[in-house]
Amino acid sequence: MKKVKILGISGACRKNKTTDGMLRDCLESAEMLGPWVETEFVRLMDYEIKNCRGCCACYNRLSEDGGIYFCVNKDDTHIVLRKMLEADGIIAATPVYWGGMTGRLKTFIDRTLGFCHGSSTKFRGAMGRKVGAALAIGWDTHGGMELTIDDIHHWMFTQDMIVVGAGHHHPHGTYLGGATHKQPYATNDGYKKDIFGMRSVRGTGKRVAEVALMLKQAELILDKDQYKGTVDMEKNDIEIDWDAYFKLSKHFPTIHIGAPHVVASAKRALDKYLEWMTVKKKDRIGESFGDDEGVLLNEKNFKKWMLEDVGLILVSDAEMYRHDPEYFGAFLKK
Repeated sequence: MKKVKILGISGACRKNKTTDGMLRDCLESAEMLGPWVETEFVRLMDYEIKNCRGCCACYNRLSEDGGIYFCVNKDDTHIVLRKMLEADGIIAATPVYWGGMTGRLKTFIDRTLGFCHGSSTKFRGAMGRKVGAALAIGWDTHGGMELTIDDIHHWMFTQDMIVVGAGHHHPHGTYLGGATHKQPYATNDGYKKDIFGMRSVRGTGKRVAEVALMLKQAELILDKDQYKGTVDMEKNDIEIDWDAYFKLSKHFPTIHIGAPHVVASAKRALDKYLEWMTVKKKDRIGESFGDDEGVLLNEKNFKKWMLEDVGLILVSDAEMYRHDPEYFGAFLKK
């Protein structure tokens, strides 16, 4: 059996206190599933992570200095992002600050935009193949832990992660994830006296590892190279008006075909996208694809990234329509 790696990310603002301890307990439980589970602990406060500026440069460009994707901020964020890429499961942990996560964790979450499934780099959708879970620790029994876990889940769902809770291993406590409190034992290990909370924390670790192992085995069964389109590539009885499509949307159109981590798109859509990307901004209709000079900085490499790095499979317009008839039906040529 192939090994899986579970990454624990602590959004705490104090070192080696309750949040760090809770996360380490969770990772320890994940390792209990067997020698094929590895874990790593990361504390965000050990890295310089600046606020996102909302410029979306990471959406369109790869890094030129050894990072992941390009960012105008020069800091340590890319170190943690690389760890996320290498992991099969991600567990985010935070203390509850005013009914939500810490600003430190939220700042880091904001910097993961380049992994979004709509980006134009080879890291688009990279989180969609990973298992996600959340942990929260509050002062009181009803200290906002479930609200905080739900908030973290919003990020994970938006990144198309496979989100799990405490599972059936320990069915008591917070079902959404792992949650503990430290009242009335205001000590570094006081949270461990919340016996039901700790059952949810340990159960969450095991559940993340369990589902990650399932997905790893599924990769061995579902081979993307065995996929064959159900509609002949040369079949032309259905033709999509890609000019009309790109007037409405700047996103490169893809469909999920069922093989792990693999997406497909129409060959004609790729050709039209590359054509639109090289047109000057002043000639474009709607929003531009690129920078202020009008040319997307990675357009020369986009096709190579999509075909070789992302593993994009090219299909016919008819295949695109078959997978999503309501959406692509709006752009059919009459």
